[in-house]
Amino acid sequence: MKLSPAKVTAPGAKQVSRRVEGPFDDVLGLRDEQIPPEREPLLVPVMRGGRRIDGSPDLRSAREQFRSDLDRLPEAARRVEDPRPLKTRRSARSIELIERTERTIID
Repeated sequence: MKLSPAKVTAPGAKQVSRRVEGPFDDVLGLRDEQIPPEREPLLVPVMRGGRRIDGSPDLRSAREQFRSDLDRLPEAARRVEDPRPLKTRRSARSIELIERTERTIID
C-alpha cells in the first residue's frame, strides 16, 4: 500500500464487479470476496506462474467481446467528448483492509 498523496494505492488482490441490470455501478472489492448474483466479475485471470492460462483469443473473438462490453455501457459513458464515468465504490471488506493497513503502517 502506498500512502504518498500523488500515488495512493490500496492493498490486496482486487476484483471489480458490475451490476448486470439496472443502473450501472462498479464495486472495487477484494479478489476472494463473494460476488452477489446480480453482479458480474470484470477481471479474469490470464496468467499464472508467468504462463498464460488459456491461449490468446483470436482477433474476431476479442473484437466481439469488446463490442458486446461497449454496447452494454450507458451512452454517457461511451461518449468521446465529455464522457461520464460509471459510479464506482469500494466494498466494505476493501475499506476495512485499507483502514487496518493504514493503522499498521502509521503506528
